[in-house]
Amino acid sequence: MLMALCVAIFWNVISSPLWLVLPDEIFHKGNYVALLGLVFPAIGLALAGWAVFAILRWRKFGQSVFRMAYVPGVIGGQLAGVIQTSAKVRPEDGFHLSLRCVRRITTGSGKQRSTSESIVLEEERTVMHELLEDQADQSAIPVEFQIPADCRPSDERNSDDQTLWRLTAAANVPGIDYSVTFVVPVFKIATGDPNIVSTPP
Repeated sequence: MLMALCVAIFWNVISSPLWLVLPDEIFHKGNYVALLGLVFPAIGLALAGWAVFAILRWRKFGQSVFRMAYVPGVIGGQLAGVIQTSAKVRPEDGFHLSLRCVRRITTGSGKQRSTSESIVLEEERTVMHELLEDQADQSAIPVEFQIPADCRPSDERNSDDQTLWRLTAAANVPGIDYSVTFVVPVFKIATGDPNIVSTPP
């Protein structure tokens, strides 16, 4: 939400002078090439809409936290835990969970620098029942994925070639739908490794 708000404010402040210049260029001077400049205010309006949507979703659902059963998730083992919400989520067709291994590659330099992402692995499942159905002010969504043994571990150290693991939960509800994404640590750990930390429920 904060990121959407900051980006929208920054972009609209930078492009705001165009709202004053473009009408004069187009309607009084007949410079119709200046119509291309409307792209920037249009992007600003889209970003403002994105920020408003993010704020409304945050007001409806509040903050969600993923409490991992073990840290990290283990290649050849599991990623498990519970997503806890600060508002009750009552989905129409269950909670849709996905775990994605994403490779993010950055090429070029300076103004020619660009970043692309590709999905290396994607696992999906639907959870029909959460763990706190008798509570009216919060939900707890169980998460359990088996991670194949031949996957790449998390690696965010190399800014030009990163591997990220993303856990997403979504639910169709009246009005604004529930959706949240977490970047989770996933590594290859030997059995009995003391670096595996069990977290409290």
